[in-house]
Parts: sequence; C-alpha cells; structure tokens
Amino acid sequence: MNHKPYLILSAIIFGLVGVMHLMRAINGWAFQIGPWSAPVAISWLAGVVAILLCIWGFRLATR
Repeated sequence: MNHKPYLILSAIIFGLVGVMHLMRAINGWAFQIGPWSAPVAISWLAGVVAILLCIWGFRLATR
C-alpha cells in the first residue's frame, strides 16, 4: 500500500494550520469561543507543533 499521497496531504494541512496559528500569534488576532478567550500563547504552541508535524510528514513521504 502506498502511503505517500496521504503523508503529503497531511503535511500540507498541518503546514497550513501551523502558518495560520503563527499568523494569529504574530498579529495578535483575538480568538473567542463563547465566553472564553484563547490566549495567544496557545497559538504559539499549536503553531510550532503543527509545523513540526508538517516537517515530519514530508520527511516520511520522501523516504
């Protein structure tokens, strides 16, 4: 079974999510769910984790 297309698609999605989180953190955009306002630190952490998952996905796809 060829997992390469799945890995590439997953890496692209994680990359986009990571970039959006980092854009939110850099620009200080507000994010609110009901009465709870998400701190910017969550976006920094989520952005870094998503970018690392993106890199991991591309590395696995190129093996």
